[in-house]
Amino acid sequence: MSAEISVSDTNLDRSALCSVSSTATARKKTSGRHPRRQSRKSKQPINYLHAAALAYLALGLPITLCMGKAPWHTGWQTLEWTPESIDKAYQQRPAANVGVVLGQRSGLVDFDCDGPDAERTLLELFDGEIPTTPSWQSQRGLHRLFKWHPALERLGKNKLVIGEDDGKVEILIGPNVQTLLPPSYVGMKREWVEGTQALDAAVIPDSVLLQLGCTLGEEGAERASSALLITDRCPTSVVSVVSVVSVSTLDDTTNQQARAVVQRCVVKGAGTTNAKFLSLVIGLKSIAGLKGVMGEDLEPFIRAWYYVSVPHMKEKDWNEVWGRWLYLWGWAETGHDVVQLAYETSQQEPLPAIAQAFSVRAIQRLVGLCHVLQRDHADDRGVWYLSCRSAAAVIGVEYPAAAKFLRLLIQREVLELVEPGTKVKAARYRYCAA
Repeated sequence: MSAEISVSDTNLDRSALCSVSSTATARKKTSGRHPRRQSRKSKQPINYLHAAALAYLALGLPITLCMGKAPWHTGWQTLEWTPESIDKAYQQRPAANVGVVLGQRSGLVDFDCDGPDAERTLLELFDGEIPTTPSWQSQRGLHRLFKWHPALERLGKNKLVIGEDDGKVEILIGPNVQTLLPPSYVGMKREWVEGTQALDAAVIPDSVLLQLGCTLGEEGAERASSALLITDRCPTSVVSVVSVVSVSTLDDTTNQQARAVVQRCVVKGAGTTNAKFLSLVIGLKSIAGLKGVMGEDLEPFIRAWYYVSVPHMKEKDWNEVWGRWLYLWGWAETGHDVVQLAYETSQQEPLPAIAQAFSVRAIQRLVGLCHVLQRDHADDRGVWYLSCRSAAAVIGVEYPAAAKFLRLLIQREVLELVEPGTKVKAARYRYCAA
């Protein structure tokens, strides 16, 4: 049977899977429906899930067969499937989904975007440039396969979570975790949206590994911080990397992680300074080795960030940048985001005069939040992001109420809606009130 499925058949999109056999091609297509048992007169795949399992096995992947999302065989982490055992399994359970064991065994890791704002979290982790890699769509978001790295094993965790709530990204590492591959069906059929060869997964950049807490060898650490290797041949310009991107009182791992955050948050284009600067603060705050460290002690990292970023910054005065750094370092906490930080700032100030035009206290708080977002976090065009869910969370109302309040502020010309939101991006606003 395995001879009928060659590696060339394993693009594993719907058309390729259906072409594995003439029986599968001839049957009535059931796109968007859960597969049913087909009559089986020969050793041909009985449905597209069966065909997918055989095709993935032909690629050499350590597959799993699942009911829903859960493997239904004990010892699935090390179970060795064969074409014959797959045939028998689908005779018993033709609706079984197909997955892959993650970790060293498959050489794969799954970055699972688990909410509408998770793409932004992942984009920040990858410094705005997510490598092209095999990806598929599930109900809650995109999954991306990357090559497993030995440094991940030393973390001693099956998965990591970055971001919160709708911005959460789960990084499934293994070895005791698996992920469902297309065309598995859980609420919807999973379908490839980028690439179809699981073995063509992209490499995780060293800078991302450092942010995840991995410890790299000297060569990897050097690659991760290569963007910051600035020399001081002209002593009046930039200090050498030894004194700029390391602090002698910190251990090597903490210095590596801090350099990775600095690299990720470098300003590379107009209109991104505020977001990148806040990401720098929050990113450094999230490093365990920097807990309790004074903002003044991190000046080498901030100067490194400044010298690399300043060509694209509107505010070029170092003293202004340094003063803002000290202010934000004192306020920010791990898990803060722009909206949370802006809201806490607004609570320490008198409300804008326009807020008194509204009798509902939650609307007044929302006006104060928008005022601070405009003043402290707008880009060079005077535009900032705010999702209804984020607004609801900080002003203390339910999502529908926050959406209604934002529409009201637009109608009263307190806000201008510059760009409506989407499933993966918050709406953009401009504060118009005096």
